[in-house]
Amino acid sequence: SGPAPVSHHAELGRYALELVAAPAIGLARLGLHGASGVLVSSDGGEVAPALVAELERRGLRARCITEVPADADAVVFLGGLREVANEDQAIAINREAFAAARTVGARFAKQAGLFISVQDTGGGFGLEPCPPVRAYLAGLPALIKTAKQEWPAASLAAIDIARAGRSPAELAVAIADELLLGGGDLEVALSASGERRTLRSFVSPLPSASASASAPIGRGDVVVVSGGARGVTAACVIEWAKRSGARFVLLGRTPLEAEPASCRGLSDDAGLKRALLADAKAAGRSLSPVELSRQVATLVSGREVHATLAAVGKAGGEARYVSVDVQDHVALAAALAEVRTQWGPIAGLVHGAGVLADKRIAELADEQFDRVFDTKIAGLRALLHACSGDALRVMGMFSSVSARCGNNGQVAYAMANEILNKVAQAEARTRGPAVLVKSFGWGPWEGGMVNPQLRAHFAELGVPMIPLAVGAAMFADELGGLVGDHRSQIELVLGGEPRPEALLVAGSEARVLELEVHIDRRTHAYLADHAIAGTVVVPVGLAVEWFSRIARAFRPDLHLRSVKDIRVLKGIKLHQFEAGGDRLTLRCRQLSNGDGALLELEILGAGDVRHYRAQAELAKTRAAIDTSAAPQPKLHAWGDATIYGDVLFHGREFQVIEGLDGVGEGGISGTLKGVHEAGWKWDTWQTDVAALDGGLQLLLLWARDQLGGASLPMGIGELRIADQPLSRGPVRVVASCRKTSASQAVADVLFLDQAGTRLSELRNAQLVLRPDSPRPAQA
Repeated sequence: SGPAPVSHHAELGRYALELVAAPAIGLARLGLHGASGVLVSSDGGEVAPALVAELERRGLRARCITEVPADADAVVFLGGLREVANEDQAIAINREAFAAARTVGARFAKQAGLFISVQDTGGGFGLEPCPPVRAYLAGLPALIKTAKQEWPAASLAAIDIARAGRSPAELAVAIADELLLGGGDLEVALSASGERRTLRSFVSPLPSASASASAPIGRGDVVVVSGGARGVTAACVIEWAKRSGARFVLLGRTPLEAEPASCRGLSDDAGLKRALLADAKAAGRSLSPVELSRQVATLVSGREVHATLAAVGKAGGEARYVSVDVQDHVALAAALAEVRTQWGPIAGLVHGAGVLADKRIAELADEQFDRVFDTKIAGLRALLHACSGDALRVMGMFSSVSARCGNNGQVAYAMANEILNKVAQAEARTRGPAVLVKSFGWGPWEGGMVNPQLRAHFAELGVPMIPLAVGAAMFADELGGLVGDHRSQIELVLGGEPRPEALLVAGSEARVLELEVHIDRRTHAYLADHAIAGTVVVPVGLAVEWFSRIARAFRPDLHLRSVKDIRVLKGIKLHQFEAGGDRLTLRCRQLSNGDGALLELEILGAGDVRHYRAQAELAKTRAAIDTSAAPQPKLHAWGDATIYGDVLFHGREFQVIEGLDGVGEGGISGTLKGVHEAGWKWDTWQTDVAALDGGLQLLLLWARDQLGGASLPMGIGELRIADQPLSRGPVRVVASCRKTSASQAVADVLFLDQAGTRLSELRNAQLVLRPDSPRPAQA
């Protein structure tokens, strides 16, 4: 075993990737109702027309397209579902998706729009078995994540859905469900069994050397490294040579030429240019400024290559440099054949070559995209082909955190590196445990491809830079002979925590999440029994449920503790409940961020009319269970007074009060059906909507008894939510109430399961007597 992992900077870490359950939240993505309708690109089969039909069945306008128009408002790109016979066909889908995004890029950067990519890489973003060739179309999520950085107002998602023999109609239903019910996740994995998941990076430090197996690369083993003669890759090779004593074949495009005698001893740019100009003049040649700069760059690069070769030797390894274009299959194959003849079989392969050409999606030309993309992907394919006959023991790929998070102006780089990640996953499965495979998603390096402006930008955003020595040690640690879970963690981020928001342009607006809810009899049948004068009205409890959903969608890393300061600004009447349905917009933005987060929440209707507002409080830890005894207001028997019929207008589905213990000046208590007992259909309720409504119903009964008429709930100070707020059995409710005037009152309402455990608690619910209410007979 090699040396123990070095002590890295505290803000730098090792982050592995996993799929985590992410149940749909019942809210729709914004932007499905643009003027152009939903435009669905071809999947090469029947899914596109089936999806159009399914969306139209649900009240949306949709049509199939062969090319994305510049005035598109909503695009669903299905190219990632196509059958691909080879890597070329898979790679072409990435370019097609980029071209579609570029068409709408300038428009979506200025105004809201919707762009969804759909692919089949196993329904698990390459972390689970999938035909290896499909790994080469996996750049689509990085396109989406980069677009999110550049188009902050747009509604975006990358969906990986396993086709798994399902019919076009079945796939169409699953995709439509995701668009209309999934919520706002940027990456959505839909398995063949219907499970909905997303991706999460988590800290996974390496064990000490004592927990390591013997290193797979040792003295004399031959390792091929593209881009390994200069920069950060060279620093990694030198450290690896120190630990392994291996032989390294460093591939690069820099031609190694004899340095002119006039330049020896000179290191400054101006001095080198003067010497080269003098040489040219003496030879009767003229040099343009561009040619002169190119000669200086080649000379400096050559010096770096020689320095790397010397450093590898000094570290205890051996190194040779081969000047070759890594994309040139023929030249590469010939070079490696010579290596095998002289040094022996190749045991390790590392692809570190890469270039940048940073521009926004809307501005990036095809040739610029190709230069960045092909250096990574065409180079990878050539290397894998050239080493296809070698019994490799190690395979490493230099990827980037931009593949995990996206990055402004780096769409081609992010997409290419995301493909590297997924090809690494495929290679690991194909080659089995005998080969150690890693894809390194590096954060920004000190001394890497980071200019002073970008360095200042990263510092402002709190993104740590990786020192050369530290990053090189992290690289060598990974290839030093891992065991167990750490060996099987293929796709890594090394450096700062992979936070997409950390890569946003400085000065950009605070993130806002907007989602929609679509309501009609088909989706919310139980609401038919919550109608006043024949018009369905949204109950307060359902509005609170929607607030809970969008708060959790905004910060899935935190636990929702409470929804507070809930204000009814204008009741929501559903005039289209029996027709085409009504749409509401939910808006969420962050007010403060520390150990948890405070969010501002709104529900808006047509014309941006505000109906509800509230705040949500989230924390890093779950709420502690409150074990204090429930208050016991003094009550008298309810008697035979009616429950439903005058102040309670509720139909059968909302008649959730099962029993009343009594009522008195200080409160009311009883037993209710919870949402499960009531049979209201939804898989993942965040709150017990039926019990909340039942609790408010009890308050209206109390107000009839104590205020003498029908009242309205006009606001709630806070809904405190326990870790498990739903009960499978009856819910006991105890309300403590007090008058604040002849026509107003406030109440605290406690919801308990049959064992007495607190489920949730309403604080400071405000009741106002309706002025038009006839005074009913006293209970």
